[in-house]
Parts: sequence; C-alpha cells; structure tokens
Amino acid sequence: PYAKGHYDKVRQNDLLRKLSRRSVLTTNSLKATGKKYEVCPHALSLQLLPRRDVLIGDYNHAFSPDANLRAKMSGSDLVAPRPVVLIDEAHNLPDRSRDHWSGTLAVADAAGTKWERALKRILTGTSKGPPSQKKLEALRQKIMDAILDQKETEPSDLKLFFTVNGFTSLLDAAKRSDHFFLRNPEAGCWEIHCLDASEFTAQKFDEFDSVVAFSAT
Repeated sequence: PYAKGHYDKVRQNDLLRKLSRRSVLTTNSLKATGKKYEVCPHALSLQLLPRRDVLIGDYNHAFSPDANLRAKMSGSDLVAPRPVVLIDEAHNLPDRSRDHWSGTLAVADAAGTKWERALKRILTGTSKGPPSQKKLEALRQKIMDAILDQKETEPSDLKLFFTVNGFTSLLDAAKRSDHFFLRNPEAGCWEIHCLDASEFTAQKFDEFDSVVAFSAT
C-alpha cells in the first residue's frame, strides 16, 4: 500500500532534501521514514542513491542480471561517475554469480492465480526441449497488462510476473551461451543452471571505474 502515490508523497514532504542532510542512512531509518510518511522504503532508497557517496549492500545490487548500479546512482539532473566497487568476502562471488544466473519456473509458481493453466500449457506442452521463449514472453506481457489494469495490484500476479520475467531472461541467455544446462526434474517444472558466470561478471566489471576484491579466507 505504501507504493500508491509514493512519488507524490515524497515530493510533498520534501523527503529527498530532508534525508540528504543525514550523514548516514540505514535500512531501519528508511523503514521508519516509510512508515511515518507511508512511502515505499525501497523506492525511496533508490531515489536517494545519487545523493550518497558510499553505498553498502549485497552482491546482487552490483552483479545480478538486472543490476545497473551506475544508472541507479544517476538522478534526473546528473550522470553519476563510474563507481568504485569494493568486494568483501570475494571468494563467494563466483558461486553467487552462478546463482544469479540460475533459476526455476514451475506451474506451482502460478498456483491460485488465473495464469496457472496457461503456464502449465507452456511448461508441459513440449517433449522436445525447453519451454517456448516466445510463449513465455507473451504470458509475461499478459500478466503485466492485467497488473496495469488493476486498481489494487494483486501481490500474487506481481510475484509471478517477476518470476516469469527472470526465467525468460535466463532462457534467452542460455540460448546464446554454452555455460548453461537446462533440467526438467518433473512435469511442469524447468530449471536453468549456470555453470560458469565469469563472462557475465566481467561485463559487470566493465561498468565500474575499478574493482577491489578482498577476502580473509
């Protein structure tokens, strides 16, 4: 519910200017602000990125497939410089990167929604290979159209959209690289496993000014 009218409430309460005055912002302080003004803490944190000098976060903010750290650090009135990234516990990065580029899609993901039958047809409708990317893209678009038409967003539809969207992107990557294998462990379930994510990690490195990786292990 906090997402509704988020940007209007941020502007009306001058939250970006108020919070920019603080030297340190934490998850708890953003949650408290979100509760007080009924705004989305996550969306607010993204709006504040261009106004911070140092960011501390999980690997996924820099290395997941949909991560675009520099773009998120740019505001409407500025283009952020290429960030300098410090990676702690860097020995975990290869495994985490492979996890970022792996995923599962199953009929159970649509359980209780009106999309369950459509997803089942896509995931079980072929015996010669993986599910059709075009059909998944079409389903993804139908779900998005339905979400946009809803007065109140159905959480189950939103969750399913992101699941289908993520799997579809991975399926596209798997078709263009031999670093993946697909598995069909049971009817109505497909898995994509990334064996080597180094080429994708290298592409993320290219977005940064420099990278310092360190580990005590």
